[in-house]
Amino acid sequence: MAMTITLLQLMQMVAGVGINVYVLIAKQRGMPCATETNHVYYALLMYGSYFLLFAKFFHGAYLGQRACRKLE
Repeated sequence: MAMTITLLQLMQMVAGVGINVYVLIAKQRGMPCATETNHVYYALLMYGSYFLLFAKFFHGAYLGQRACRKLE
């Protein structure tokens, strides 16, 4: 169950990065958007850092050597 929740959190961060990259590309192409460019950069920084943190946690908790020892 906890593994599923962590995977969902990772997917949420990937979606957040993807949406903000889309917004950034749309703004660069001149499409109207109510979001400030600075806010998009801050959101990318936030979602990217959260993704790295959740990925590190997931690896350490479920894929690392310690997790393999616990299963045996």
